[in-house]
Amino acid sequence: MRFGSLRTRASLQRLYCIFHFPLLLLLLQPPRVCAIGVQIEPLKNIAKNHNQKSSLSNLHNCVSYETAVRDIIFLTISEVANLPSQELNLLVLDNRGNVLLNQLNLGKFNRKLELIVSKSDERSGLVHVCFDNLYNDLSWSFQPRAFEFQVSVNIKNDIQVTDYGIYKQYFSYMRSENDNKGEVDEKGFDVKMNMVQLDLDNIVEKLVKSYETTQELLEQEFKLRDTNEEIFTGYTLISIVLCWTIFIAGVVQLIYFQCYLRRKNVV
Repeated sequence: MRFGSLRTRASLQRLYCIFHFPLLLLLLQPPRVCAIGVQIEPLKNIAKNHNQKSSLSNLHNCVSYETAVRDIIFLTISEVANLPSQELNLLVLDNRGNVLLNQLNLGKFNRKLELIVSKSDERSGLVHVCFDNLYNDLSWSFQPRAFEFQVSVNIKNDIQVTDYGIYKQYFSYMRSENDNKGEVDEKGFDVKMNMVQLDLDNIVEKLVKSYETTQELLEQEFKLRDTNEEIFTGYTLISIVLCWTIFIAGVVQLIYFQCYLRRKNVV
């Protein structure tokens, strides 16, 4: 990543969010909002590079945020370029290694993403927002590119006093049932969160199956490409040898014909 350690920069941003308006934070308790520009360098998606992918032991491409007991995290990611044979993956972990969110290939959405991350337990600690720029094209002509985008993290630090109505925009379920009521309570919010979580689990399961199928197709494509390159290389070598053979045979014939004419005193 560029500009040094993102974790250090994220810590400075948290200090800014905490100390810039201390009186306002104390009275109104607004959500913590921090934004950051990110550049993720490409990584070859092969088995030996598995340890270089984002994990609790490798936070090189991660931004870490301190969270309280019942925090809810709202992630906003600017539109990511959809590059061929490349994908930008999002992984959100807590400080115990639990996967809070695993979203593959952000570029396929072709739009700004707004995601909700709920913690797996009610304990405070760090939450790591990580990105991996993976490419699958292993041919010599492929040039992988770095992803550049912006990430905005909104952490609601006191869910007990949350105005749940402001989060209705994130839930299609809430729009149809609660717009006429004019408000959303904590119980309804939790129910909808559970419904969304179930839908997300089903979608993730389908995406994992699709990803496995895509990986298998990519492997077959790589094999076919390697075969085509071998055939092309062999064809090029044979063409060069054939051209030199024709050239040498032609020169030999010209020399023989010249010698023959000299013996006949023609030239």
